Amino acid sequence: MSLFFGRRRPEARAISYQDVWSRGGDVSSLNSSSINTALRLAPVFSATRLLADQFAAAPLRAYRESADGSKQKLPKQPNLFVRPSESVGLFAWKYQAITSCLLRGNTYGVITSLDANGWPSAITWLNPDKVEVVESLRMPPEYYYDGREMDPRSVVHIPGYVVAGSVVGLSPLAAFKVNIETGLRAQDFGNDWFKNGAVPGGILRNTAQTVSAETAAVARDRFKAATRGRELFVTGSDWDYNALSVPADEAP
Repeated sequence: MSLFFGRRRPEARAISYQDVWSRGGDVSSLNSSSINTALRLAPVFSATRLLADQFAAAPLRAYRESADGSKQKLPKQPNLFVRPSESVGLFAWKYQAITSCLLRGNTYGVITSLDANGWPSAITWLNPDKVEVVESLRMPPEYYYDGREMDPRSVVHIPGYVVAGSVVGLSPLAAFKVNIETGLRAQDFGNDWFKNGAVPGGILRNTAQTVSAETAAVARDRFKAATRGRELFVTGSDWDYNALSVPADEAP
């Protein structure tokens, strides 16, 4: 077994916390595509970005507590607060951590290096969609990444909103799934509405006969040309025009 990952998870297992309470390791209903879809909703994107920006921009500092209770900033900050990852910078590293927690309710990471004192000096955040947590009523939780068991000593797990009896945080995307889907459908409906021309400005109907498409197009163009400058439009007895507009008492 390596330091980070061990054997693959067997297909069969004993009854776990999830089997009883249906929480934790189920990652089938939410994935990266659903996160990207949820971020199309402006309130979700704006709220997540606001919190993530503020968190990522906040400084990380390590302090030493003196005997009198006062705290002094360490002259040399630990590497975890300076360069915690080889692949991304400190700002992006903090951004990844908080967005996972905000959207999925949990941030999972693997410790990739230790300092001389045995403290983590580098952590790589994992895609939460690939992490499964198997909880039992009596045993410590087991962590799997892409089906491979992880060494619990290398796992960093930061849950968001947690309830008693579980170490796994509740997923905001799952908790507000209906609200998000409703908002996205309303947004798509509005886009299709205006993309397809919304409500026509009016209906010009010939009450005496059925006209061809060519005749209707000519009548439409002539009518629009005559009324574009809010001029009077004079017609015979066979045309009936109904303007489609918001009533005056309902107009903003």
